[in-house]
Amino acid sequence: MGKLIADLKIWERRMRLREHFFEENKEKENYQNEYTKFKKSSTFTPSPGKERWLDEYIQTVKDEILSRLSRKFKMNITIEEEKAMRELLYDTSIVIRPSDKSSGVVIMNTEDYKLEVEKELDNNDTYKAIDKDLTQKNENKVKKLVENLCKREIIDKDMKKYLLPKGTCPGKVQANPKLHKQNHPVRTIINGRNHPTEKIAEIVENELSENVRNLPTYIKDTTDFLNKLNAIQQPLPDNAIMFCLDVTKLYPSVPRKEAREACNCKSALENRTNTSIPTEDVLKMMDLVIENNNFSFNGKHFLQTEGTAIGSHLGMNYACTYLGQWEENLFQNSNLQPFSYWRYVDDIWGIWEHAVKVLVSVLSDALLVDDISEMRRFFSSSNSLAIRDLIVIRDGTLYSGAVTRFKYPPPSTELCNPLQPF
Repeated sequence: MGKLIADLKIWERRMRLREHFFEENKEKENYQNEYTKFKKSSTFTPSPGKERWLDEYIQTVKDEILSRLSRKFKMNITIEEEKAMRELLYDTSIVIRPSDKSSGVVIMNTEDYKLEVEKELDNNDTYKAIDKDLTQKNENKVKKLVENLCKREIIDKDMKKYLLPKGTCPGKVQANPKLHKQNHPVRTIINGRNHPTEKIAEIVENELSENVRNLPTYIKDTTDFLNKLNAIQQPLPDNAIMFCLDVTKLYPSVPRKEAREACNCKSALENRTNTSIPTEDVLKMMDLVIENNNFSFNGKHFLQTEGTAIGSHLGMNYACTYLGQWEENLFQNSNLQPFSYWRYVDDIWGIWEHAVKVLVSVLSDALLVDDISEMRRFFSSSNSLAIRDLIVIRDGTLYSGAVTRFKYPPPSTELCNPLQPF
């Protein structure tokens, strides 16, 4: 009930704002500033009485919706089940987390959960333990940079107000168990909400987005992938096989030095359409984000020393910019090219019409040279292959089908999902 009333108030405010600023918006309908989203949200709401018909419309809609709440409804769980759910929710001896890459829910003993996370942090070269909380120090660094940008008129006062950190805290570690892997290791996620670098990370990620969208291997979403599949000339060559590659721990594995140098982020930033924030200033923001990602867990303090954090606003586009250059180097150094090759973040799908061992050799050599990470490789020995929420099957032509139960389907589910031609 409370959530519904809150949503109605948000809707009412949106309607009144559209009417209040109608003439102003009409004059500026062809103007769009990509940086307008980087400012503090206004709380202004126009008062009723300016437009009688709008007032009546809003009141009628609210009355119609709220009147239906007087109808009786029946809970779909028993009183005992509701009580049990509340007890689980407030039980400090357990931790409830979503499983990684599936729709499951995992309940772990709190102590076991802490041990798993600490083991992941201690046995990982990406993180190092530190003696004290660096949050205040990092907040001062961000303030100094933002003040300098505003003083030089690189950013306006609205963006300055948005970027200046206030009431910050260190990153918080969360972990999701990987049920699809042996012994169920956990995937650590560094929640950067209210971290000193949270807002400037958004700026850097935004500045890299244009380059990522223009990469030849870029996949926007499932629909985009299906459209690309539909454009493949068929029938495929007889010797063609499908393959999938999965970059292991992509975000923490991106080598910072290589990602920053001219062939990666710097080049991408210099080729932006809008360079109102100079490349060197964006790089300074980038350095500040990735070099000062401090976080805490169970009373201990840590600092990330390589890559970027899973959970940081500077994540997908930063990693994809590096991978885009890695892919360019990969096939420039090979005489044989894939028939098709596309990637969604760290999930790669393609068609190869040469020997499998040649592809394995090309990938192995590239990983040794670039030191990016490990890659899991899958080949379609049975002419079907799963990628994200789809299964692609070759049976004369390419077909696709939705994976309805698992976001990350184990092999046992592949034959359980209907496949439809597209």
